[in-house]
Amino acid sequence: MEDPAARHVTLFDHYGGRFMLNAGAPGPHVLKKVAAMMKEATSAVMDRTIGTDGNLLQYGTPDGPPEFLDALTAFLSAEYREPVDRDNLVLSAGATSGFVYLLTQIFPHKTTVWTEELTYFLAVKMLKTLEFPVEAVKIGMDGIDTDHLAQLWSERYSEAEVVKARQEKRFLGVLYLVPHYQNPTGTELAPEKCAKIVELARKYAILVLCDDVYNILHYDDKVNRRLFAYDNARDADYGTGHVVSNGTFSKLLSPGLRIGWVEMPAELKRKYWTQSWIMISGGSVNTYTAAIVTELLKSGQVSSLIHDIRGENRTKLEALITILNSELPSPCSLLHHPTGGYFAYVVLPKKLNSSEVTKVLRQQHELLVSDGRNFWSGNPDDPNIDPVANGIRLAIAYPLLDEVMEAAHLFCACLRTMLDN
Repeated sequence: MEDPAARHVTLFDHYGGRFMLNAGAPGPHVLKKVAAMMKEATSAVMDRTIGTDGNLLQYGTPDGPPEFLDALTAFLSAEYREPVDRDNLVLSAGATSGFVYLLTQIFPHKTTVWTEELTYFLAVKMLKTLEFPVEAVKIGMDGIDTDHLAQLWSERYSEAEVVKARQEKRFLGVLYLVPHYQNPTGTELAPEKCAKIVELARKYAILVLCDDVYNILHYDDKVNRRLFAYDNARDADYGTGHVVSNGTFSKLLSPGLRIGWVEMPAELKRKYWTQSWIMISGGSVNTYTAAIVTELLKSGQVSSLIHDIRGENRTKLEALITILNSELPSPCSLLHHPTGGYFAYVVLPKKLNSSEVTKVLRQQHELLVSDGRNFWSGNPDDPNIDPVANGIRLAIAYPLLDEVMEAAHLFCACLRTMLDN
């Protein structure tokens, strides 16, 4: 008999819960809108392709179609509210592809990757699969602890190593970071902290790989500058640049489109993308979809959809936070009050175990949430794991508003019952 899992179409088909507050992805109601947009745009693009030379279906140039990069530059400049240099951009097949392509090319012999102690769990799993050593950095209510980061790097990297690395134009290590609306905590980095991270990266010859996948999903009027913008090429100590911004349309349009972008220093772009034999062999990673998304970018449909998603997500996140603030039993607490992205993170007291809470919510209420321990990047035997990893991540993008609200009430009631027992 065929395994039912063999017929699954999405990563979420096997979950089977009523309330999916574990899914870090757009919900079906958004995907249907994107499907209609893609259908119309595909027809227009294919008509033009048939009427010309069919080059859209040929091997593409490594950086991506020029018209896509033009449209992407205009789109990002508008969304970031500051100029974006087209010469720093390339087309990717989503954030994961950009992450893996760059990491494996720049560091073929591996290097230490520093991560926040709670971070995107699949990034940690990918790093370990690729046999990169992973080291954890403490976090707080305002994101990564830069004092701890400075201490760790000062102890690890000698001045002689740094000088030699600069001379050879190479990096001594990597900092993997989700700067804004962090996964799983929802934290965002203050400008002072962003500037400090760039300062430390330059001081110790570190490459900062940023997952900037939530930056555009801000729910107030404040736009957090991506870390890449703090690494100014005009600075005397810029070198070859120390920050890469990894972006994706997976959270803005649809994960199934497999399309995103990387914004990186010109020298890194030339060496590891434009002139990379890996990229040249495959050609542009997603020429076909890029052409269709170009149509949607130029028509303004992408920006219009994002505007609607922001409004919907803001309403859901505010409803969730309001219920948590009102009904969350003491001493449970929100680590941070998020103002964008997908996630809120609830820290649990010692008498509750996050893995057990996750299990009870699933079995008794069909409420799916994410166990904070899954996001722990440090040593699993570390005695300091509980204060931060003993928590629950709640995601608001996939479910509808009424589902978020009902789930939030159930969540708080379940915690209260478990504490009483």
